[in-house]
Amino acid sequence: MFTKKHYCIIITVSLAVFITNLDMSIVNIALPTLAKDFNVDTGVVSRILITYLLAYCGLLLPFGSLSDIKGTVKIFKLGLVVFTVSSLLCGISSNINMLIIFRFIQGIGGSMLLSTFGSIIIQYLPPEGMGRVFGLMSIFGGGSIAIGAPLGGFIIRYLPWHWLFFINIPIGIIALILASLNLDSKEKPAKEQTFDLKGSILSFSGLILFLYALNSGGERGWTSPFIIGSFMLAFIFLICFVIIEKNHKNPLLDINLFRNIYFSLGLLANLIACIILDGSNFIFPFYFELVRGFTSDKAGLLLMLFPILIVFVGPVAGFLSDRIDPRIMSTGGMVFIMIASFFILSFNSLTSLSFIIISFLIMGAGFALFFTTNPVVVLSHAPENREGIVNAINSFDIYLGSTLGICIFELIFSMSFSGNITNTGSVDGQNILRGLHNVFIFVSIISLTGVIASVIAKKAVMKKTVHRSSGRLL
Repeated sequence: MFTKKHYCIIITVSLAVFITNLDMSIVNIALPTLAKDFNVDTGVVSRILITYLLAYCGLLLPFGSLSDIKGTVKIFKLGLVVFTVSSLLCGISSNINMLIIFRFIQGIGGSMLLSTFGSIIIQYLPPEGMGRVFGLMSIFGGGSIAIGAPLGGFIIRYLPWHWLFFINIPIGIIALILASLNLDSKEKPAKEQTFDLKGSILSFSGLILFLYALNSGGERGWTSPFIIGSFMLAFIFLICFVIIEKNHKNPLLDINLFRNIYFSLGLLANLIACIILDGSNFIFPFYFELVRGFTSDKAGLLLMLFPILIVFVGPVAGFLSDRIDPRIMSTGGMVFIMIASFFILSFNSLTSLSFIIISFLIMGAGFALFFTTNPVVVLSHAPENREGIVNAINSFDIYLGSTLGICIFELIFSMSFSGNITNTGSVDGQNILRGLHNVFIFVSIISLTGVIASVIAKKAVMKKTVHRSSGRLL
């Protein structure tokens, strides 16, 4: 069924997915070290993650639309170039501002890859092998997230932090060579389709202003005219975006899709799960390293439990969801996440390692159940011939949740104590614990909301197959 060229294309796309997902997890474990090396607080160091996710999330829809107009392969190859070069620039950064800027550029490259890899698979590979291809992609996607934390911990302990980014360079070069040899640009762009430039600018600008204000409010003061003005301007931009999208012939975002209550609640539950997952990955390294005194590689192994469970439990959950209502599975997953959040509320400086592992196993199983079955519910509501835009909306929802999770968790965490935590010798462990507990009080509340949304969001009667690759793993 598959030729040698087909396998080369699968490897090419898998490598692209691998490095983009790897860079969402490998840096988390290094945040305490980066904060100390650059002598900045959590609000500043969190921007290393936020800028990457902001570009990833904010440009996903524009690049998806642009690839339909200019050609998928062109955007994919350009994404590999941008991602690889920016990884080099991140690695040679000499100050925090340079690193943040180059991480944003790296996120642009990642957004190009994320918005095109699925189309390449559909265009270049036999349709009868799609299930196996997307299954392989899920392993690469989940595996890269799984090894990100321990690999990052190993690098931080034994190598300079610059290698967090240098590791991408050989992988990116290999993927680019394979893409040049096996992917041609003979596809015919959709000349009749126009690019929604106004919508792209408004949506991205509104998102930047909102997340910047959310991330900088504690530093500048929530009553600062600059912060208040940023929130107001973001709101105005997003309102204008909605108005334009309603009247545009080829909108980036079809607003009418959200009239389906089951579709909207499924997206809400997905947003909540992504907020919790990526926010937790941001917070836990500070607890492990500054309160418990764990080494970065040990902390990385603990954080690996979440994606490892997704990789191994996910396929089983997906198999079962074909036979029972996936709403049951996704709701059960969100219940597990809520139960684990109650356990984490009891964490202190003496909590046994076994109790931490049990709590993480419960939460990881919850993520595995939810992220495997929720996309089945959401994508089942895609109208005929609208699967592409619904998939893009679902992907946007995922990375918006990731970005919001880091912003919101950092905000709650940093408001729980005063002072700079970059000097580990002067850290008050009780303040760090207070911040952790406040974060998971918030998690308990929003996870309950996620449970309610998952219960209501039922699957539509489907006449077509939904590939689970549209879920969180990719």
